[in-house]
Amino acid sequence: MIEDVINHLQDSGVKLVRFLYCDYGGIIRTKVVHHSIVERKLHEGVNITFGQVALNVRDELVDIPEMPPVDEVRLVPDPGSLTVLPWAEGSASVMTDLIDRQRQPWFACARSFLRRQIEAAATMGITVEATTESEFFLYRLADDGSDVEPERFPVYSSIGFDAYHPVMLDITDALTAQGIKVELVMNEYGAGQQEISIRHQAAMGAADAQVKVRDTVRGVALSHGYRASFAPKPWLSQIGSGAHIHMSLWNEGRNLLYDPAAEGSLSETGRWWIGGLLHHLPALLAVTCPSMNSYQRLQPSAWAGDFLVWGFDNREAPVRVASPYWDREEGSLNVELKACDSGLPEANTPSSSSSPTAPITSAPQPAQTRRRARCSSRPSGQTVSSIHTPPSRARPAKEIQRTMSKTALTPPSDVLDVASVTAFSSGPSPITNRTTPAMGWESAETTR
Repeated sequence: MIEDVINHLQDSGVKLVRFLYCDYGGIIRTKVVHHSIVERKLHEGVNITFGQVALNVRDELVDIPEMPPVDEVRLVPDPGSLTVLPWAEGSASVMTDLIDRQRQPWFACARSFLRRQIEAAATMGITVEATTESEFFLYRLADDGSDVEPERFPVYSSIGFDAYHPVMLDITDALTAQGIKVELVMNEYGAGQQEISIRHQAAMGAADAQVKVRDTVRGVALSHGYRASFAPKPWLSQIGSGAHIHMSLWNEGRNLLYDPAAEGSLSETGRWWIGGLLHHLPALLAVTCPSMNSYQRLQPSAWAGDFLVWGFDNREAPVRVASPYWDREEGSLNVELKACDSGLPEANTPSSSSSPTAPITSAPQPAQTRRRARCSSRPSGQTVSSIHTPPSRARPAKEIQRTMSKTALTPPSDVLDVASVTAFSSGPSPITNRTTPAMGWESAETTR
């Protein structure tokens, strides 16, 4: 494969290759390798110090005992992820794993963690498919360097899309040229807000693609005189942005979430899996929504998933069962996680506050722990029930407050190795704690 990569780089006139990794602050970082030594570096990697991964979104070094500016890890590329960058002449990029000097995955390598979860799911006969809907804002800078809040156009409108057609066309062309299959493009509710949905694929490819989408959007936008912000809430007067993760579980070509005879076509396996996802969600927010700005987005009636519920096509629930499309019901039924950031900008350097690798890791995890809790489509004190109305209207606020006081928000130990790393790199991570009535849990250990 390395020989094929070298030939591809030569044929494409590539002179510089970006070795990419996405840190726990969500910033896509890179060391750039000259083409003359790429072949060697594809094998031995590029060095970075432990302390580099302890930087937060402001490039402040957080004092982490396991991450001093002493000793180092290697950025070892995955050759299959290499793409030529259409907006940057003579450049390509490749995703990397963080490997220690003993040639083992480093403890803080999110990509390696995802790979372990994929392998663990495979032992259960499960393959995870995933994709993201990435929301972002396009805006310009004033002469003094300040951000200019864009003009607002009606959501999903032709006039709104016309205003950004040239840059969005170039973005989609650049993604297509990298092998990323664009499916939907639209102007969203916010002023200058856009959304791009891409084709689902295996979990690792989905995580890599989300990094490539953000990199591509920023690079192409800059060539058009725009800045791109993936912040959860870049302007408090506007709606927020998220990276909605769509997931499904497969075994030998069959969608394990699909049962045509069940209510909503959601299988028994799917119900237990959603129950596990909701069980872990308060802790997973440290990964999916790790910044203070995240919680300015996670508000009632903002369609951001502020309440700990699930529902069929309920766009205010953090976990939504997406209704399947006609004539391809099994192939299109999936579960959407809405409580996930697109990103956070700092000092006019738009980045992401959520690394996509870690959130997508949450897909196999509940699949393996689905015995812990089952979701139901009917209210019950024993299960997590679906909700068919906007959660913010489900009951009086004072009752929601009483319910949340009973909710355990301690991160489970099986997600701490991700959540704790995220917490130190991003600063304080408040956990949203609004809940709706049906929060009882049915223990599979005693009922199955």
